[in-house]
Amino acid sequence: MNPTSWRNLKILCRWPAGSQYHQVIIRRCPTAKPVASWHTGSSNTQLNAKRQMSSVLYPGHFKEGSVLVTEVDLNLKSRFKNIRALFENVRARKMSEKVNVYHLASMYKTLTEVEKKKNELDAERQQNSDQMKLLLKVSQTDSVLRKKEELIARGKEIRENLREVNKYYYDLEEEVILYALQLPSDLHPSTSEVDDKVLREIGSIKSNSSRKPVGHMLIGRKTGTIFRKNVGPVQCYLRKNVANLEQEISYRVGVKLRQLGFTQVSCPDMVKTIIVEGTGQDITDPQTVYVLQEKKSGDDSDDENLTNRTLHLVGASPQVFAVNSHLILKYLPDIGMILIVNISSSSSHVTARNTPGAGLFSVPQCNVVEVFGVAKDERDASALYDEFQTTFWNLYQVLSDQMPIRLVARCARNLTVSEAGHVDVQAWSYSQQQFVTVGSVSLWSDFLSRRLMTMWSTNVNRLERGHFVHTVHGTAVNITTLVGLLMEAYQTSDGNFKISEDLMRSWSADIPV
Repeated sequence: MNPTSWRNLKILCRWPAGSQYHQVIIRRCPTAKPVASWHTGSSNTQLNAKRQMSSVLYPGHFKEGSVLVTEVDLNLKSRFKNIRALFENVRARKMSEKVNVYHLASMYKTLTEVEKKKNELDAERQQNSDQMKLLLKVSQTDSVLRKKEELIARGKEIRENLREVNKYYYDLEEEVILYALQLPSDLHPSTSEVDDKVLREIGSIKSNSSRKPVGHMLIGRKTGTIFRKNVGPVQCYLRKNVANLEQEISYRVGVKLRQLGFTQVSCPDMVKTIIVEGTGQDITDPQTVYVLQEKKSGDDSDDENLTNRTLHLVGASPQVFAVNSHLILKYLPDIGMILIVNISSSSSHVTARNTPGAGLFSVPQCNVVEVFGVAKDERDASALYDEFQTTFWNLYQVLSDQMPIRLVARCARNLTVSEAGHVDVQAWSYSQQQFVTVGSVSLWSDFLSRRLMTMWSTNVNRLERGHFVHTVHGTAVNITTLVGLLMEAYQTSDGNFKISEDLMRSWSADIPV
């Protein structure tokens, strides 16, 4: 279902299983609100004092009902040491109007100075208290009584000063953290700041002068294998041998990845708000995030107060792996890397890199094979990033006798805020006369782990001394897109198509076709 066509929809569901029925509202998110208003045009850029956004990653202090679920560590001290590189990162991503790095650094410097004053007052208060305890143990002479009165007066003064400093500190901390959450991941050295770059390319466009290539949607209509229903702008149903082909690809690629050391897991389709925010998604963007809120009968709470009862329908995405990553981190110190795969028939809402209105290439719901890798450090994650690219390339290059295949590294301006690097696997579409994306690899570095506090340690009882994991995410195969590409590349003269058995065997030779 296209996100732009959604309206508020009320359904009854039993969740968890066996419990009473509750009313669930599925709705589109409200229009995004800016984090802050910026006044440009002068050297003294100022932050609007009235904040317009909060985050479940950092609910703030002194707020009624606020719950601290995780303690984010954005590594600001280290990042501001090389502020020029951070500025160039933001500039290359075309984020300069949204993120003023130098002003944020100035705010952070002020925060550290206020924190120093706060710590000094805390230390003085403790010292004052310790002196008072000692005086209570000695003879109460006139000089001792006068000293006690001085300590009481000073203690009152310290408490008042500390109250004011704490209020200022936590308000400023909230400004800094909420704004710093917008900072992007550090760019990988291989990521270009200018243009996309073709890394590998194989195959050539197959020419047939006797007939013009037919699109997969037309082939599907003629053969009755693709059925389009008017329940949305791009709702397609696969039938007969096309539906079988989709299942065959899903199964064989899954087997191939398991043979390469991936562990297959089953992931949820819905996650909580903190997971969505932790992976860099904007929960207020109705084009990419669906919201499900539970309202019990007679509950008049505002939508803004239902955060703890909110779920997001994310389908096959990095968010679903983030839910499970902490469950397998205990194995990381021993094996060095964790590779998992999720074969999902759920919805994947982000297909923006392919041409809209192109049949199976642009549907918002598609079947995909998603992979996720967890590494100990930046070096291992970079190696895993390269390994995923090689694995995907080996999966697709067998198609090069029928269509060109290429790897394209996305430049900085085409990355999401969470990505340090991104490489697309693209194949040629004869109907679109252009390359379409059928797979991808994203290097996330420690972006996710610093927001969700996902760490590894050789001592599971002392995770506070642990290390932040580095992650790599990829779409090994967008099965729905690949089906359309294969139908076009293997079309026959009678308007049908026939997939080579050798292609299926190349993915899993030990499984009969």
